[in-house]
Amino acid sequence: VLMRLFSEADPGEDLHVSIGAENPHDALAEAAVVTGTYRAGADESGSAHLGIVGPMRMDYARTMSSVRAVAAYLSRYLAREADN
Repeated sequence: VLMRLFSEADPGEDLHVSIGAENPHDALAEAAVVTGTYRAGADESGSAHLGIVGPMRMDYARTMSSVRAVAAYLSRYLAREADN
Protein backbone atom coordinates (compact mmCIF):
# COMPACT_ATOMS: atom_id res chain seq x y z
CA VAL A 1 0.00 0.00 0.00
CA LEU A 2 2.80 2.42 0.85
CA MET A 3 4.65 1.72 -2.37
CA ARG A 4 1.48 2.44 -4.35
CA LEU A 5 0.88 5.60 -2.33
CA PHE A 6 4.41 6.84 -3.03
CA SER A 7 4.19 5.93 -6.72
CA GLU A 8 1.01 8.00 -7.01
CA ALA A 9 2.63 11.06 -5.42
CA ASP A 10 3.16 14.09 -7.62
CA PRO A 11 6.94 14.45 -8.23
CA GLY A 12 6.53 18.23 -8.45
CA GLU A 13 5.05 18.38 -4.96
CA ASP A 14 7.67 18.70 -2.22
CA LEU A 15 5.35 17.84 0.68
CA HIS A 16 1.96 16.15 0.87
CA VAL A 17 -0.27 15.40 3.85
CA SER A 18 -3.30 13.11 3.77
CA ILE A 19 -5.38 12.44 6.84
CA GLY A 20 -7.81 9.58 7.45
CA ALA A 21 -10.43 9.30 4.72
CA GLU A 22 -8.33 11.58 2.46
CA ASN A 23 -6.00 8.61 1.95
CA PRO A 24 -6.86 6.86 -1.29
CA HIS A 25 -6.29 3.42 0.21
CA ASP A 26 -8.67 1.85 2.74
CA ALA A 27 -5.77 0.38 4.71
CA LEU A 28 -4.75 3.92 5.69
CA ALA A 29 -8.24 5.25 6.51
CA GLU A 30 -7.38 5.49 10.21
CA ALA A 31 -3.91 6.99 9.72
CA ALA A 32 -2.17 10.13 8.59
CA VAL A 33 0.56 10.11 5.97
CA VAL A 34 3.11 12.87 5.47
CA THR A 35 5.29 12.40 2.39
CA GLY A 36 8.15 14.41 0.99
CA THR A 37 10.06 14.33 -2.27
CA TYR A 38 13.82 14.42 -2.62
CA ARG A 39 15.81 14.60 -5.82
CA ALA A 40 18.98 12.93 -6.98
CA GLY A 41 19.50 15.50 -9.72
CA ALA A 42 18.12 18.67 -11.22
CA ASP A 43 15.32 16.97 -13.17
CA GLU A 44 12.25 15.24 -11.74
CA SER A 45 13.19 11.86 -13.21
CA GLY A 46 15.65 11.40 -10.36
CA SER A 47 13.11 11.99 -7.62
CA ALA A 48 12.04 9.65 -4.84
CA HIS A 49 9.75 9.85 -1.85
CA LEU A 50 9.99 9.37 1.88
CA GLY A 51 7.24 9.51 4.42
CA ILE A 52 5.87 9.05 7.87
CA VAL A 53 2.73 7.10 8.68
CA GLY A 54 1.20 7.78 12.05
CA PRO A 55 -1.96 8.43 14.01
CA MET A 56 -4.38 11.09 12.85
CA ARG A 57 -3.64 13.01 16.06
CA MET A 58 0.07 13.48 15.36
CA ASP A 59 1.99 16.73 15.72
CA TYR A 60 1.67 17.81 12.08
CA ALA A 61 3.91 20.87 12.27
CA ARG A 62 6.78 18.86 13.72
CA THR A 63 6.25 15.90 11.38
CA MET A 64 6.06 18.10 8.28
CA SER A 65 9.18 19.97 9.37
CA SER A 66 11.04 16.70 9.90
CA VAL A 67 10.03 15.24 6.54
CA ARG A 68 10.94 18.48 4.76
CA ALA A 69 14.34 18.63 6.52
CA VAL A 70 15.26 15.00 5.76
CA ALA A 71 14.18 15.39 2.12
CA ALA A 72 16.29 18.55 1.77
CA TYR A 73 19.27 16.81 3.38
CA LEU A 74 18.97 13.82 1.04
CA SER A 75 18.68 16.10 -2.00
CA ARG A 76 21.83 18.01 -1.00
CA TYR A 77 23.73 14.82 -0.23
CA LEU A 78 22.77 13.16 -3.52
CA ALA A 79 23.60 16.32 -5.50
CA ARG A 80 27.03 16.45 -3.83
CA GLU A 81 27.63 12.75 -4.59
CA ALA A 82 26.60 13.27 -8.23
CA ASP A 83 29.16 16.10 -8.56
CA ASN A 84 31.98 13.86 -7.31
